[in-house]
Amino acid sequence: MGQPEFAGGLYMQRRELQLPPSAFWLAVTGESRAVRTYLGVLHSLLIAAEVQAAEASGGHANTVSDALSSDPLLAGGIVRLASGYELLGPVPSAGPRNDVRRNAAAQSESVLNPAALNETGPGGAGRRTAARTGEVTVYVRCAHALGRSLAAHARAAHREYTAKQLGLSLRLEVDPDV
Repeated sequence: MGQPEFAGGLYMQRRELQLPPSAFWLAVTGESRAVRTYLGVLHSLLIAAEVQAAEASGGHANTVSDALSSDPLLAGGIVRLASGYELLGPVPSAGPRNDVRRNAAAQSESVLNPAALNETGPGGAGRRTAARTGEVTVYVRCAHALGRSLAAHARAAHREYTAKQLGLSLRLEVDPDV
């Protein structure tokens, strides 16, 4: 089997499971309570946009998604966050990635500064080299057609979350390694 056939087969498997790059994913990582609070803000923004779109198209707001009416945030499994958006998880946050260069740089940095393991990794890029104890990651998945909308609402939710100081710091990552 040649490389193009292998890549095509791999893509088809990822497409069947709705994994990136065939679907748009957003990872939200942080302390469980903070992630839950952030998802509540994101949910309210997505539902408000859904209501606004329904009213603009002449529909009724009461036909809008009833997702999370029983508040199953962080209950596990796949939950419908809003129409077209699915919530997966939570899962315990992963430790350092298996990237020899990144891990070696982080280890040499941690020798000089032990607190560096919980900060942004070498070279910036906004990726930490190790997860904090007790963190969880929740994934929000949608079709690529809704990806731009999810990214915009995720940014707006994060601005509101941080401006109102609703919880501890979070990490948001678009199309994470899964």
